[in-house]
Amino acid sequence: MLQKAIRNADHSSPQLGRVLIVDDDLAMRRLIASYLSSHNCLTVELSDPAGILQHVESGGFSLIILDVHLGQKDGFDVLRQVRERSDIPVIMITGRALSLPISFFRNCMPSMPGILISVMTIPG
Repeated sequence: MLQKAIRNADHSSPQLGRVLIVDDDLAMRRLIASYLSSHNCLTVELSDPAGILQHVESGGFSLIILDVHLGQKDGFDVLRQVRERSDIPVIMITGRALSLPISFFRNCMPSMPGILISVMTIPG
């Protein structure tokens, strides 16, 4: 039954639903939004995390992409606030080199099992 439903799915519709992109870097927000839009995903962009909780509580998002460094705000603090209200999946991103060991991230988020840390360098 499930295989039949998958075969009959409309592949032109958004697969991820709506994605909330929170990053203070305009170029990075636009890059992510452009990529997701080219794959039929609807996106909403925020430059300031102040409005993130209102968006989370309004519902309708299937994923948040959240920058670790948001100007004066810490993305992990924002993530903790989101977790108090929702279990929506969050992908944390950063354009800065992380000088902290992976164990730091696992230890600072013990209530968030399944944290996946991946480092990718984009030549530029």
